[in-house]
Amino acid sequence: MSWLAKLANTVFPQDKKAQSLPYPPNIMSAGGPWYEEIGPSKQEITGKIMKEIFQTNPELRILNLALIIDDIIGNETFGSYRGYYSFKHRDFVNEARDLALLRYLKHQQNMKWFFTITRTKILVHNFVKRFRKNHPKHILESFLPASD
Repeated sequence: MSWLAKLANTVFPQDKKAQSLPYPPNIMSAGGPWYEEIGPSKQEITGKIMKEIFQTNPELRILNLALIIDDIIGNETFGSYRGYYSFKHRDFVNEARDLALLRYLKHQQNMKWFFTITRTKILVHNFVKRFRKNHPKHILESFLPASD
């Protein structure tokens, strides 16, 4: 027996239990290039979408964009790299950007209301403080309800 036959017999023996290497790939698993067979991970997709959005809208960095993207993506399957970047990526980016901008505008509106309410509280507090300081105690007692 030649050395090549011995090597081939150890790699692909007749007895399948004695095989030292995995089975050779069949014709179905070698159907196309790597970018048509392997798909992107969820973390990779989230990172790419965030990078694209932050390049065009850096003011959205204050939001937790990963949660927005996770809501959009959900448990969807992405397929291959080629299929994902050809058909789904642009839709995910646009939808994530739209939701992020809506949340950003809502955040701005909430901050305006917060500052308005806080400023009003400060003004009322100062008014009451000045009123108490400038009026004698017997006048202030006349405003209070009578105690029994």
